Amino acid sequence: MIKQLIAGFIFISLGFWAFLQTQRASAAVEAVERLQASRQHQDSVEQLLRWQITLLKDSDTELVGLTDGADKVVTRVYHNLTRRETALDIGGLPAPPSGQFLQFWAEVGGQRQRLCMVPMTAVGSWHPVPFLEGARGFFISQDKHPEGDTFPSVVLMRGRLRDSL
Repeated sequence: MIKQLIAGFIFISLGFWAFLQTQRASAAVEAVERLQASRQHQDSVEQLLRWQITLLKDSDTELVGLTDGADKVVTRVYHNLTRRETALDIGGLPAPPSGQFLQFWAEVGGQRQRLCMVPMTAVGSWHPVPFLEGARGFFISQDKHPEGDTFPSVVLMRGRLRDSL
């Protein structure tokens, strides 16, 4: 009888020990997964920062200030014809009113071309936008639809490239 009690105690103890080890292993796996996700995020931030620095250091990058109606620069566009890259600094943009959305446009040959919706969050406040050959200016509109409008409803700010003044 005592042998059976001891055997039962050992069996239960081993089961409890195995349960604790499984819990520890599970916690360790979760910690590793969190570290991997954090590292991936850091890698993407680092990659974006390298891209930003490269674009800023390039002498062909033109800075286009987008101004409101009072000529106050609200934000900037970084446009590089040689690299075929364009970025929008969304850090200075005001949040649109509830139910409204911001859309980024380019002016090409006197025509307005939709480029993208403006996300209100971005790493380091920079957002790469589609490059458009022949762009002479950029502007941001406030629109009613999350997918954008085919024609800008309310133009909030605009700016032109130097060679198109």
